[in-house]
Amino acid sequence: ACGITVDDTLLDAYADAASFDSMKKNADQFAPQSGTGLWKAEKDFFANGNSQQWKDKLTDAELAAFDTRISELLPADEARWMLNGNG
Repeated sequence: ACGITVDDTLLDAYADAASFDSMKKNADQFAPQSGTGLWKAEKDFFANGNSQQWKDKLTDAELAAFDTRISELLPADEARWMLNGNG
């Protein structure tokens, strides 16, 4: 969906960088709208790793736009996995 070619020799490093702990540690770089005052602290975006805590921060129009865009990018089963994990 993103058109990114993954170098298999760097896959472990990519997976580590995308982990919850790494994202929270580097929240200033990864939190949406970092530095704009949306978050009291950018690490708050990565509060505890529970799925979809962000939904209460968006308007109904923003949620609808998200749903539309994710359905354009992923089949329904892949979108469910991305949003909810295996459980």
